[in-house]
Amino acid sequence: MIEISKGALAKVLSSLQKFANQKVSVEQYSTPSELAAEVLWQAQLQGDIDEKTVLDLGAGTGILGIGAALLGGKVTLIEQDEEALEIAKRNVTQAKVDVKIVKGLVEDYAEKADTIIMNPPFGTKQIHADRAFLDKAFSLAPVVWSMHKTSTHPFILSYAKEAGYSATFFPAVIQLPHSQSFHKKPVKPVEITVYRFIRP
Repeated sequence: MIEISKGALAKVLSSLQKFANQKVSVEQYSTPSELAAEVLWQAQLQGDIDEKTVLDLGAGTGILGIGAALLGGKVTLIEQDEEALEIAKRNVTQAKVDVKIVKGLVEDYAEKADTIIMNPPFGTKQIHADRAFLDKAFSLAPVVWSMHKTSTHPFILSYAKEAGYSATFFPAVIQLPHSQSFHKKPVKPVEITVYRFIRP
C-alpha cells in the first residue's frame, strides 16, 4: 500500500512541467494540478489505482499517469505528440516514478488494463475526438475515469450506457487557453464533469 497524503500528491503534481506551447488545434492543454490530485484521490478511495494496471490515454505531459504511479498504480502513458512526450519523460524523472511510456495513437493501443484515467479532447476542434477516446477506453478497461464538458453530459451518459457502463460523477472547472486572436483573456473557465464509468 502506497502511503502519500492528498496534499503531498498535489504538491508533487504542481511542480511538474506543463506545456510550453499548447496546440489549441488538437485541444492540447494542461490538466490543473489541483483537479488532477482530486480526481486521482477519488479514484484511489474507490480502489481503482493502488496495485492496479492503469492507462493514461492521451497522457500529454503525464500528470494523471504520474499521479497514479505515486499512488501505487502500474502505469502506462500513451501519447503521440513528440513535445508532450519529452516533457512527460522529464516529469517522470523528476517525480521518481516507474512508468512505461508508449509513443503512438490512442486508437492503435490494444493492451487491456484495470483502470483508465484520462482527460481527453472535448471534441470542439476535432469532431467526435471525445467519442473516439471513450470507445477505446471502454474496449480496454472495466473502470474509466474521464473528464468532459458539462454541456455534453446527457450525451456522455447515454453513450456510456449504450456501451454497458454505469456512471457516477462530480462537477469541476478547468481553464482553457484562448483559441482565437480576438479573445481578450488568455484563458477562459469551462465547466466540466468528471466521470467514473464502471462496467458491472
